[in-house]
Amino acid sequence: CWMYKDNALFQGFSLRPVLDWVRRAIWRAYGDSGLIPSGVIAYGRQSESGLKPRRWLNAQEVVDLTGATLVDFRSFDTIRDEVRALMSASVVLTVVGAHIPASLFMRPGSTWIELGCKRVVAQQWGQAWPILLSALGVEFIQLDAEDCPQDPPLGLTVNPWIPLHQHPIMQRPVAAMSQEVAVCHASALCIFRANAEPLNS
Repeated sequence: CWMYKDNALFQGFSLRPVLDWVRRAIWRAYGDSGLIPSGVIAYGRQSESGLKPRRWLNAQEVVDLTGATLVDFRSFDTIRDEVRALMSASVVLTVVGAHIPASLFMRPGSTWIELGCKRVVAQQWGQAWPILLSALGVEFIQLDAEDCPQDPPLGLTVNPWIPLHQHPIMQRPVAAMSQEVAVCHASALCIFRANAEPLNS
């Protein structure tokens, strides 16, 4: 979301201090680094589930090559375990997935390396994750897998723009309110006011 970019709303605007405050509050509550001695984590589901039957098939090969500690976030007993693991990680090696918000627990200057298909991810999520990790001070490196399509299926392309009166937020009671409402998605920030055009996009 563009809200995570410096100067997105006005000159001098930045969410970096806010994100840093949240991260430090989490560290104070749950943190105690040193859980991952190598400083390198490789994360990928090690078992299939009915909800998301996906696995990183050669995760162990990556571990052997890099000396990483192989973890499965689902196996952590508490949020404290997850926070401690990410605090002590200088590098996270992983595949595309919904676990990327865990980068909030990482220290600035650390690196998140993600294997996937960059064009497909960009069609689905835009530049949301690179922008967010940049705001966190975490380097984000995307690697293409060997069998990524050169031209992703057209069915994956989603046009996020719809007429203002059809936007879901305008269909809800909040639309009757007079204040402005900020809506954030993968590639832009729009500020809506009831019965008006977007103020900024």
